[in-house]
Order: sequence, then structure tokens, then C-alpha cells
Amino acid sequence: MPRRIGDAWSSIRGIIRASLSFAQIKDLVGVAGLPIEKLSHMKQKFSGGSSKGQLMDGIDGLVNQLDEESKDRYVIACIEELLDINDNLFGDFNNALNRIGWSISENKEVYPIRLHFELETSNLSDDIQEGISKACTGIEMVILTELLLR
Repeated sequence: MPRRIGDAWSSIRGIIRASLSFAQIKDLVGVAGLPIEKLSHMKQKFSGGSSKGQLMDGIDGLVNQLDEESKDRYVIACIEELLDINDNLFGDFNNALNRIGWSISENKEVYPIRLHFELETSNLSDDIQEGISKACTGIEMVILTELLLR
């Protein structure tokens, strides 16, 4: 079973930090549903202001206060919003998500890549068994239950 998508925050935060300016990060996390008003005291200035690292630390604190479902929704929203801004980050996000058992479709939908099903294959032909084996080794797994139940 893959980990929760909310667990990807620590993996995607670096992509966000590297890809956006201080102000863009605040906008992104606000649009994604984080109570950004709690970070209103953080401002970037030429001298004496907050750094992007400090901003990300503040965001981490707010993310850690979210319940699991809210954190899942927040992470998905961050990914979708940032891909709308810059779809060149698709590969970076996909690589980060793959590490915890998730992926992104071409339609920018986040989905789990691990699927567990039990199937008795001893009475199936060799061709079908080979097809199942190949399908199960791909990153984007095809659900074969409809085909096998016919």
C-alpha cells in the first residue's frame, strides 16, 4: 500500500522552493488552502527580512498542524497549481512522488501507482500470464480485472 500523498510534502517542498520566488510561494500555498495569514509577519526585504528557507520552515509548521486528509488535499493542490504555472516541473514532481508510491497522469491527476490484487493464474494460458506479468511491472499499472472476468 502506498504511503499517503500528504507524506510527499517533504519531497515536493524543495521543488517549490527552487522554482518560485518568495511571494510566489506565499501565493501558491495560500491558493492550495494553507492559512497563509499565519505567515503574514514573514516578509522578504533587502535587509533584515525573512529568507525563503525561513518561509518554508514556517510553512512546514502549518503543514504539520493539518490532519491527514487536509494534508493530502493540500499537497495535491500544491502540485496541481504549480504544474498549471510551470508544466516543465512534471518530471520533477513525478520522480518525487514515485519514491513514495504515487504518480501524476498526463492530465495532472495524482494517483497511487501500487495496486495489490490476488489472482489465481495457474489455470490461465501462458500468453495471459505473461501479459499480466508485463502489466504489473509498468509504472502506470493497468487494472486487468475486467478482461480476466469475461
